Amino acid sequence: ETLSEETLSEETLSEETPERRERAIERIRTRFHRKSAESPYLSRFTREPFFEAVLADPRTRRLFSHKKAPKEVTEAYGAYERVRELLSRLDPKRSWKRSPETVVETVVTPGDVVIFDACSGRGVTAALLSFWFPDASIVMMDSNGAMDLSHVPALPNRNVVFRHVDLYGASVVEVIRKETAREGGDGDGKVGKGRSGGERTAVLVGTHLCGALSPRLIDLCFGLDEVDGMVLCPCCIKGRLGGDCMRAAKTRGVSAYVVLCETLARLCEREVGLPSGTKEVVGAVGFDPGTVGSVSVRADPGVCSPVNCFITVAKGAGGAGGAC
Repeated sequence: ETLSEETLSEETLSEETPERRERAIERIRTRFHRKSAESPYLSRFTREPFFEAVLADPRTRRLFSHKKAPKEVTEAYGAYERVRELLSRLDPKRSWKRSPETVVETVVTPGDVVIFDACSGRGVTAALLSFWFPDASIVMMDSNGAMDLSHVPALPNRNVVFRHVDLYGASVVEVIRKETAREGGDGDGKVGKGRSGGERTAVLVGTHLCGALSPRLIDLCFGLDEVDGMVLCPCCIKGRLGGDCMRAAKTRGVSAYVVLCETLARLCEREVGLPSGTKEVVGAVGFDPGTVGSVSVRADPGVCSPVNCFITVAKGAGGAGGAC
């Protein structure tokens, strides 16, 4: 089902004929309309004001040309909903306006919000976030520096950058600190210290992180003062923790994924300072009003994947910190 017309070199793209362009666009449009019954997010995507513009440019069109694109789009919507809630939780005094011409909210943010898309791949989530948060900085981070990212500069809001990092190494810490440093003003390059330091609000996003990447994102969230919160959708876990989750799941008669999400959520609760075991994984659990920090756990049925649990963390000024 992959659209061969869309896996093209830059040279071929520059020679795209109008007929070929229309055929490619119609295939993608048809695929998303056909699959829209599987998730309300897909229906929303086809009604976005930027949908046709994204398909019209061959560089951005390629993001949505492969057969997994609909699933990735639903994941992006799931991440968007959690990020929007998180930003409102971090600073409720801000004006979070709904743009009347969009299907979902285009969140009007000051220029001091930066969203890090960890293990971004080619960046379907980052690309869509750039439309939904047009005034924020979106930073893609991935260990694969050889990807074709020609679509990134083609995104109209010019608010997405790619950074080649090792999520387990020092490079990711350096990138987060650099991107959260306030620029402009008196030009002092002062490093951001999160909301408590009056600098940029920084949010980490990790969608379908595998293995030890989920615990690592939690480590980065709580180990860096520059980070204010996190949206994490874990995929699977391996090694000793994975074995423990599988054994506990078998004993309880539940899926290993439920145990994994519970375990990661309890870890976040401990770091935030909440009483352990105060949340439920099943259903929609809101933020705790009046607490210094908060942890929300929510399964999103709109995401076309059985691994669709989002853990949302707002650290608060009193959040834990430590070396990464």
